[in-house]
Formats: sequence, C-alpha cells, structure tokens
Amino acid sequence: MASSTQSKQGSQTGSSGNGHTDFTKFGEQAFKNFQDFKIPGFDTNQLMTSQRRNMEILTELQKATTETARDFGRLQSQYTRQAMEDAATFSRTLMQAGTSLEDQVAAQSSSMKQAMKRASEQSQELSNICNKTQQAMARLCKERMNECMDECNDMAKKVNKTAKK
Repeated sequence: MASSTQSKQGSQTGSSGNGHTDFTKFGEQAFKNFQDFKIPGFDTNQLMTSQRRNMEILTELQKATTETARDFGRLQSQYTRQAMEDAATFSRTLMQAGTSLEDQVAAQSSSMKQAMKRASEQSQELSNICNKTQQAMARLCKERMNECMDECNDMAKKVNKTAKK
C-alpha cells in the first residue's frame, strides 16, 4: 500500500523512480491549467513550450550532477583503495629482516614523496572532472537564459501588436 502511494506521489511530483526528478513532467502539470488563460495576442502554447524547455534543462543539469558525483566517488574510492594497497605493500617490504634503520628512513621518505605526488595528481584529476561539468552546466544555463529572453521578447512583441490593433 505504501509503495503504491509513493509511486502515485512520485508521478505527481515528476520523480522518475531512478533518483532523478523529471522537471519536464512537473512543468507540464504546473502549467496545465494555464492553457485556458487568455490574453489577446498572448500565445500560451509558446509559453508552455518555453517552460517545458526550461524543465528539460533542469533535468539535464540534475543528471550531469549525479553522473559527475558518481564518477567522482568511484575515482576517490579507487584512489583510496590503491593507496591502502601501496601502504600495505610498502610496510611489508620495509619490515623485511636485514634492512638497516637508515635504509628504512630513506625508503620511507621516498615512498612518502611518491605518494604525495600521486595524491596531488589525483586531486587535480578530480578537480578537472568537477570543473569540466561545472563549465558545461554554466554554458547550458547561459544558452537557455539567452533563448528564454528572446522568447519573452517575441511574446511581448506579439502582445503589443495585438494591443495596438
């Protein structure tokens, strides 16, 4: 019974069931009653199309964010696992009989230097993943905002033409 209620609520709010909110469905529901609203020269279908596109962009942004977070987490996990394996291997090697204290200290220093270099490279890779997604998302938002402003101007011009008649 609860899952049926949750499923019904999910479809009403636009939840697609995969962890993503489908803003397109939400937008269609939000503007459904608006279609009957009449202003001379005002094209509600054009407004609905514009808003539907806005919802599509929101859905795209949400998917990109989720995918980036998943990839980021996967890489972080991979890096951590590799670091632990490397540390265990190094510890076993270091503790072998016959290694002088001086050699152990030199090996420790060298190992730490390599680990820090690798961590810095991995950190840069993770940062690049986030930056790439952020730039793509910002570009997508900017493009849509420009399109939306053009659409609003077109709608306003149509209303003004009708009002002057």
